[in-house]
Amino acid sequence: MTEKEIVPANNVFVELGQKITENMMEDRTLLGDSGIIIISLRTDQGSVKKVKINSRGFRYMRLKHEIFDKLEVEMKKIYERHFSPEKSTANLEKMLKQAAEKMIWQKFKKNTMVEVAVV
Repeated sequence: MTEKEIVPANNVFVELGQKITENMMEDRTLLGDSGIIIISLRTDQGSVKKVKINSRGFRYMRLKHEIFDKLEVEMKKIYERHFSPEKSTANLEKMLKQAAEKMIWQKFKKNTMVEVAVV
């Protein structure tokens, strides 16, 4: 290689010696813009015993209780309406996640990251 040759280069993000992928950057941007809401449902034989909702970086903290109360009621209704021992938990979690994302979008017009776990 000579002094006059152009060396191709791109931006490469590295963390702890590992290259950060484009998908990881998109997730981090989403988290930075809108935060994350984690919903866990403790269940027993088709009924919801407890719904726990946690958030990190959620910008609308003053409205948190209002939307979280509505989310809790809706998650219970959806789970109990659609529970079946034959259905996989993953399908229920996906359904709950989509419903929560829709509620948050309708209220805030933000694509907040939502994760749901049924235990």
